[in-house]
Amino acid sequence: MLTFIWLSFISPLESNQILDVLLSAFLPQGRESSENLSKYFDEKISPRLEKDHLIHSVFDQDKMVGFVIFEKWERKSYYLAEMAVLPEYQGEGIGKQLVFSIFDKDPSAEKILLLTEKANPWAQSFYEKIGFKRCSFEHPNYPIGFMGYEFCPKTSAV
Repeated sequence: MLTFIWLSFISPLESNQILDVLLSAFLPQGRESSENLSKYFDEKISPRLEKDHLIHSVFDQDKMVGFVIFEKWERKSYYLAEMAVLPEYQGEGIGKQLVFSIFDKDPSAEKILLLTEKANPWAQSFYEKIGFKRCSFEHPNYPIGFMGYEFCPKTSAV
């Protein structure tokens, strides 16, 4: 049975579980090495775990199988900073549940913004399949090689 949990404090164990999910989800794609993903975790994800970001995770008993990290953006928008699901749990709707969970956490939320690498057609396909539309969104920390997406529930069907 899967359990979805909003994490308010990230323990060292949970931090390691997030890294494990990230590595397990992205290494099979063959786009990045373990070293590069670990460096990305240290430079980008770990600082997000220490800030006021919203982290929603899913567990199968005591094993983390997926997570999403949201950053409050302008007005009633959230930036989906990170999301990963273990390969053996993909295709079950877990990623979609994690992505749209922000609307349950904050009923006033009106939009989700995200970036995906231009060289990542798998992510582009996933987000488009669940209703995201290409947009001009840019994040100051990701200047090139990325494209913006947005989801507005009032104009899209979940």
